[in-house]
Amino acid sequence: QTITTDDEGFFYAEFYLEQALTETHYKAHFHYEDERRTADTEGDIIIAPDDAQFAVVSDMDDTVIRSNVPNRIKLVANTLFKNARTRLPFQGVSEFYRALQKGTQDTLNPIYYVSNSPYNLYDLLHEFFDVRDIPQGPIFLRDFGLTERYIGAANNHKTLQIARLLELHPDIPFILIGDSGEHDPDIYAEVVSQYPNRIAAIYIRDVRPGKKWKVNERVQEIAAEIREQGIEMLLIPDTLVAARHAAEKGFIAENSLIDIEASVQADLPSNPIEAFYEASTSEIDDN
Repeated sequence: QTITTDDEGFFYAEFYLEQALTETHYKAHFHYEDERRTADTEGDIIIAPDDAQFAVVSDMDDTVIRSNVPNRIKLVANTLFKNARTRLPFQGVSEFYRALQKGTQDTLNPIYYVSNSPYNLYDLLHEFFDVRDIPQGPIFLRDFGLTERYIGAANNHKTLQIARLLELHPDIPFILIGDSGEHDPDIYAEVVSQYPNRIAAIYIRDVRPGKKWKVNERVQEIAAEIREQGIEMLLIPDTLVAARHAAEKGFIAENSLIDIEASVQADLPSNPIEAFYEASTSEIDDN
C-alpha cells in the first residue's frame, strides 16, 4: 500500500489478504520518501494463531517497568536520566509474561502493551524488552501536544486501544494487567462494562504495597463491583501473587511458578531491619 502520513508522520493501514498467514512472526518493510529524503526500515509483525488461549493487555509504567509515576520527581528522573539498561523491571515480570505468552497449550498468546507514555520512548522500551528478556509485542503509546487534539487524550487513549484489540480478537478472552498509580482500575472497569464476558482476569499492581490509602480503597470498590459479573480484579503486592492465581485458573503452567517465585524472592528484603528501612525511606519520599 502507498500511504500518506499525517503532519507528524503517523499512519494507519489495514491489509485484506486472500490467504491466511500460517506463521506467527513476519517482517514488514517500509519505504518512505518526500521531497528531501528517502528511508527504508523494517517492523515486526506478530500474528495470533488460531489456537491462542487468550490475549494480554499490559500497562507499562509501574506495571512492567519501575517508573514511580505517583512521585513526579522520580518519574522525570527515571525518564530523562536512565536508559534501557539502567531502567529496572519488576522482578518476575519477564518469567510471568513468558509463561502467559506460552499458556498451557504451548501456543503463542499475543501480548499488547498500552501506555500513556509518549511515542518518543518507543526505542527505549523496545530495547528494554530485549535487555530484560520480556516478550515483545505491539506497543501503543500516545502522542503529546498542547492543542485540542491532545488535551484530555490520556483519559481515553487506553480505552480506545483496548477496544480495538478486543474487536481484533473477537473469539478469545483477555487478561488485563495494570497498576494502582493512575487510572487503570477505572479504565479496565469501563472495558468490562463495554465488553461483558470478554475479560478473563484483571491484575492491578499495588504501587505502595502494605499501605492503606484512598486509591487502594477505590480499587477494592471497583473489584467488588465487577466481581458481580464473574470477573476477578486482584490488587497484587508482587508478580508472584498474580502468577499463582493465573496458574490456578489455567492461564499458565504450574511448573512456570518455580522461575517466577525465584525471581520475586530475589527482590525481597533479606531481613526485617532492611524491610523497615525501605518502608521508612519510602514514607520520607512520599512526604
